Amino acid sequence: MPDSISFTQGAAIPVAGKTALESLRTLDLKPGNTLFVAGASGAIGTIVIQLAKNRGIRVIGSASSKNHPHLLSLGAEKAVDYSIAEWKDQIKQWMPEGVEAALAIHRGTSKDSMDIVKAGGKVVTVSGDKVDSEREIKVEQMQHQLSIQEAVNMLIQDMVEKKLHLVIEHVYSFEQALDALEKTETGHARGKLVVSMEEA
Repeated sequence: MPDSISFTQGAAIPVAGKTALESLRTLDLKPGNTLFVAGASGAIGTIVIQLAKNRGIRVIGSASSKNHPHLLSLGAEKAVDYSIAEWKDQIKQWMPEGVEAALAIHRGTSKDSMDIVKAGGKVVTVSGDKVDSEREIKVEQMQHQLSIQEAVNMLIQDMVEKKLHLVIEHVYSFEQALDALEKTETGHARGKLVVSMEEA
């Protein structure tokens, strides 16, 4: 591990980082394309935003309003609050025909994502949501292709070169592992949660 990357950061990379890379590979977007990320403030979403921006992809993400400045600081062009009724209208004001693609990270977000993707676009689901295609929108499950080591190496290099900031919301002690699990299950974490075996 490079000296500039801590053990905690290294431990936080593999699962979310690999999922983010594979999601973008499945989306197969080009520079200038637009991407909606449902659940953008979590571990996967915060990495996807940065990787997408680095590739010239324009990103809009959904999150609670308190996390909007954070999403914008990572490279999202716009953020919407999924808890208000008019969030889809706000996206349509930004992109009247809809976005090229959407990444539905959390369970239950695929159908809403379909509503703001343009005809002939793509929705990639991470959670395994089942949703019927409409308006010639292609619906795909994220594909597992990269090895963990390949993904980690790619992301560590980006971190060393300051192209990627790994967001860690909180480091829990081993005794607090159940608290970390409960926080994860809420779907409201900002970035990654880590459980450390080290003594405080």
